[in-house]
Amino acid sequence: MSYEKDGMNSGLPDGEHAIIIHQAGDLSNSCSNIGPIMASDKKFNVSAIFGNVKVNGTTDTTI
Repeated sequence: MSYEKDGMNSGLPDGEHAIIIHQAGDLSNSCSNIGPIMASDKKFNVSAIFGNVKVNGTTDTTI
């Protein structure tokens, strides 16, 4: 399986931030409803972890 996605994030604080896909996209309740890391076999799936994006004093970060 292959997945490709471009995006833009705004307002991230400086530092490294992990890019991870969760089972739900519900960002309400301080992200308490996003669900576990997405996996088809109900186990921890490292393929849903894309890596980190590093923010260095910019307001917008392109992924």
